[in-house]
Amino acid sequence: MKIVRGASFVTSATLYDPKNKKDYYDKDNHFFKSIKIGQIGEKHVANHVDELAWISQNEETVADFKVIKTGELVELKTEYGYTTKSTPNFFLERFRNLKGQPGGPWYSQINGVRWFMKLFADGHLFIFETKDLVDRADFLINKNNLKEVFIRGEHRDTIGYLIKRSDLSDIYKKVELPPLTFN
Repeated sequence: MKIVRGASFVTSATLYDPKNKKDYYDKDNHFFKSIKIGQIGEKHVANHVDELAWISQNEETVADFKVIKTGELVELKTEYGYTTKSTPNFFLERFRNLKGQPGGPWYSQINGVRWFMKLFADGHLFIFETKDLVDRADFLINKNNLKEVFIRGEHRDTIGYLIKRSDLSDIYKKVELPPLTFN
């Protein structure tokens, strides 16, 4: 079952063979590949979650979807290189560049995005209220003195944190979708 969607997507996903993670993590192309993989994740969610409608993407867009019934904004982040079995963590982007501009759920919260979702390659989708996720992440970062994780790329640097899923289990809803396919 599919809803009408408003965005076009890059379909050359053959570049992203899950068995060839080295290609995906090529630091010189990481930003552009992560954009394409994000689009693949958006298409996957849109094909399986009827309550959401895509938002046409442009430079002003702050979210990927709207909830059809309420109009609430929804952001999706796709973890292509990981399954829920391969890592017990979520990576939450805190700053989208070295200038300290907010990223991930912090950026979403500033921009009025109600829901923040994380999709893993095995199809496990985690849905958070953005405010709850930001509040809990801030608490855990400070309480546990979590170490920043830097991801450097040719076109973009990002800073974030690895946060255990078990530390967030009471604030997310988990939905099992089919695994992502990259063909």
